[in-house]
This record gives sequence, C-alpha cells and structure tokens, in this order.
Amino acid sequence: MSLTKIDWVATKITERSLDSARSFGAALGLGVIVDTPTQLMMQAPDGGVVEFCSSDYVGPAHLFARQDMVFGFAVTDIVADGAKLIDAGFESVTEITDGGPVLFQHFRGPDGRNYGLIQHK
Repeated sequence: MSLTKIDWVATKITERSLDSARSFGAALGLGVIVDTPTQLMMQAPDGGVVEFCSSDYVGPAHLFARQDMVFGFAVTDIVADGAKLIDAGFESVTEITDGGPVLFQHFRGPDGRNYGLIQHK
C-alpha cells in the first residue's frame, strides 16, 4: 500500500452550521476551495481537505449513504492500492473517478462505512 496520509474528510452538517464552519476554518487558517450554499471545502497548508456539506447537498449517492462523515486516504498508486483492498475482500463502491486535480475511488471498509482512496495528479 502506498498510503501517504489521511488527505480528506467530508462531513454532513446542518445548513446553519456552514456559517460556523466558515468561521472555524478561517480561525484554523484553512483556505477556501469551494463555497456554495450547500458545500464548503477548505484546504490546509499541507494540501489536506475538509469538506462540510449541508443536509441539502446533492452529491454522489454513495458519499453519505452509510454515515455522516467520510475519510479519504492519499495514495501514490490508486490502481494498485485499490486492487489490494479488493484482494483483501473489501467492496469497491465506485470506479476510479477523475476529480480534477485528483483521482478517487470509494470502498466499503471493515465497519461497513465508505472510505476513499485519493491520488493527486
């Protein structure tokens, strides 16, 4: 496995909490990447991303299908590392997806929740 770090976390919060999330991120020094009425993505200096989504957020069905928080692990070879998870008996929830500056794929983890692999281009 070519894991380098925990790279991304997405959490579902109430719509009014997005204002609070903006203040929280600003106090931590996170830079805003995406800011819409239903989604706020902020980035740390090391590139790690935290994503706050309101209950009205319309995103991929698998994202919050099993939980209100999803973690993504940065890897250097998403194809090989995804295959290792599948070989170990973990279900792929999505195909490898091109997300602009990253490739990502989600898997069902040991607890039944979804987790992501992320490869930066």
